[in-house]
Amino acid sequence: MKDSITIHNWNDMPQLGINALTGESCAFGMRLLCDLNEHGRELIRDWLGLPVDCAFADNWNSQVDNLPAVGSVMLHRDSLPQIVEFAFCRMGALATIACGDGTLIGVFTEDLLKKYEDYVYGKTCDPNVRAWAIRRNVKGAHPAVGSRNVHQFSGRSE
Repeated sequence: MKDSITIHNWNDMPQLGINALTGESCAFGMRLLCDLNEHGRELIRDWLGLPVDCAFADNWNSQVDNLPAVGSVMLHRDSLPQIVEFAFCRMGALATIACGDGTLIGVFTEDLLKKYEDYVYGKTCDPNVRAWAIRRNVKGAHPAVGSRNVHQFSGRSE
């Protein structure tokens, strides 16, 4: 497992199974057409809370991050930070670091998280650091199945 994963923009998303292709497919210019490999399809299904048997549109290209593309979806241009933070949580990141320039870093080790906390919360003269945020993953705070909370009375997760 890596210590961290960094996502700067949509061009870095293939490592999460999502390959942004074009914004010309959306009649409103709001969404990006994205191909998905199996990891990306599982991520988007889970992020949206869709059932496992939900079908996506056919893929446009044959591969995403050297794996077979299995479908496509249109995602809002501004959904990148939410999808990335959700993906980091699913991957077991201890925290997501949101940098002032929009970069997101998933941190997977306590040592690295401590270094970021010391940098962000420590005494610094760099005004850009004030725009940073550290959002800890709270998974485990509630009984869950996957990313769904389990209702305590009924035991249902859907």
